[in-house]
Amino acid sequence: MRRPEYSKEKWQGEWRENQLFMDNISHFPKDWWKAQSEKSGKRKDKKRSAQKSRQDDSKKDRVTSPEEKGKVDEQKQEKEKE
Repeated sequence: MRRPEYSKEKWQGEWRENQLFMDNISHFPKDWWKAQSEKSGKRKDKKRSAQKSRQDDSKKDRVTSPEEKGKVDEQKQEKEKE
């Protein structure tokens, strides 16, 4: 009876050896893309929160009457003093 020519265990062993070699000669740290994807996710959250706060600020700055505009100007000046 004929034996199989391919061995899963042999392939896995060669794969591990190749991974160790590539990690050894690589410029990047091991699993660098995982860390980068986590950072980019945080960065996106920061961008969203910054955009949301800008939108909220722009809504606050919208004034319809001159009296309200004077109040808003006074509040801005007080914030600048702090």
